[in-house]
Amino acid sequence: MFYRIICTIYTILLTVMAGVLLASALGWTLPLQLVQTALSQPESRWIVGVVSGIVVILGIAPLVTSLNGQPSSDRALVETNSLGDIKVSLRALEDSVVRAGRQIEGIRDLKPLVQATTAGVVIEVLAMVVPDTNIPQASRALQERIKQYVQDVVGVPVLETKVTVQNIAAGTAGGRVH
Repeated sequence: MFYRIICTIYTILLTVMAGVLLASALGWTLPLQLVQTALSQPESRWIVGVVSGIVVILGIAPLVTSLNGQPSSDRALVETNSLGDIKVSLRALEDSVVRAGRQIEGIRDLKPLVQATTAGVVIEVLAMVVPDTNIPQASRALQERIKQYVQDVVGVPVLETKVTVQNIAAGTAGGRVH
């Protein structure tokens, strides 16, 4: 979350700076005069230096973190043992969720969204059910099956499983994910 805020601030700063530079290139001299005035006074120079230093440090922090090989958010840590870490990609987790969802009667299609946290995974499923399906019952069965399957087969703790039924499929009743 911290890095997302930093990236947003940097995007805004870069956009404003590029706009000011473009306006200066087109003949607007006020920004150049303000910078020149600020840098010509010792008191203002300190303020500009401190603010610039803070911006540089905040910009370097995400870069250093990414280069240090911190755990990637696109993988979930399954186990750490004497030989090293065992990680599973979010794509593999999503495939496991689909495999588990295929076993539930009344579910026609589903799209999983998996978020890895330090304590486990949060799974959100967008589902399509067949007509005449008891939606609360099918959703509960889907939640339970996904949690059990992912924990038993993949070995990742499931913190939460959210099911959103987005649509009821057109056609005949009965059917599973194909």
